[in-house]
Amino acid sequence: MATDKKRVQISMTDEIASKFDELTEFYGLSKSGLFAVLIREDYERKGLEEK
Repeated sequence: MATDKKRVQISMTDEIASKFDELTEFYGLSKSGLFAVLIREDYERKGLEEK
């Protein structure tokens, strides 16, 4: 099953980047995987609909 993916680039402080790396290791996810999980969870918390 192929999915279209869009490449994005973000900037963050060294502190946040370090915490982000720690979370990827803790959850065993890739950076893009963790980012996707965090976005989905925020959508759910706020009761927003996904497109």
